[in-house]
Amino acid sequence: MDWQNPTIIAELGENAFPFSMVRLTDLIGVAAVAGAHAIKVQLYRADHFPKAEQLAKANTEFPRHRVRDLVALAHAEGLLAGVSVFDPEAIKVAQDAGVDFIKLATREQSNVQLLTAVLDSGAPNIFRSVDWREVLAGHSVITYDWADVITLACISEYPTALTTVHTDRLSSLMAAPFGWSSHTTGWVDCVEAVRQGACVIEKHLCLDPSDPEGLWSLPPGRFEMMVHELAQIRALQTQEEP
Repeated sequence: MDWQNPTIIAELGENAFPFSMVRLTDLIGVAAVAGAHAIKVQLYRADHFPKAEQLAKANTEFPRHRVRDLVALAHAEGLLAGVSVFDPEAIKVAQDAGVDFIKLATREQSNVQLLTAVLDSGAPNIFRSVDWREVLAGHSVITYDWADVITLACISEYPTALTTVHTDRLSSLMAAPFGWSSHTTGWVDCVEAVRQGACVIEKHLCLDPSDPEGLWSLPPGRFEMMVHELAQIRALQTQEEP
């Protein structure tokens, strides 16, 4: 990956549901046209969540036997393909499917056992999200040698209020290279994150605002506008560099 782009990951998440190969193909095609560099899904199981959430999550488990198809569809469109993992089986699925990157979600930020398994898998690129509010509060979230991992600051609030993001502090509190995982209704936070030096931006993509995670996602046209604006910012930064 070229960490100077920045790399834009289109998070498909629950917007891939109700799942079908047609819908998945459409989402990946839209991501490519909108200018994303990569797509990602989550390989959680419903039982990873509190009991109150399990019924809803059971309806949005990405079919693991389709991860190989996900990778093939993404590569056909010139995109990288990645997954968030929550258990050792998901790591094996990702490895066998030939994903380009693996990510640990914010809820797994201190799961040393899972991260160690990811590191041992030989994944070509590894990301993890950390709770940005904990970083802002001065709480340590570094519990392991993360030298081979790119950390994305994230606020797991859906949608995230702009007043809480404080992306203007990213460069002072995050060790480079770092990224930003956005759950706001727009992309102002992504703009500031790139200005602060973020090399990876993760943003949810939807086909329609009525999709399951539509409130904190961008539909195709707005996603494309974001990609264009972020590329312009990076181009200006490159011109200003000595």
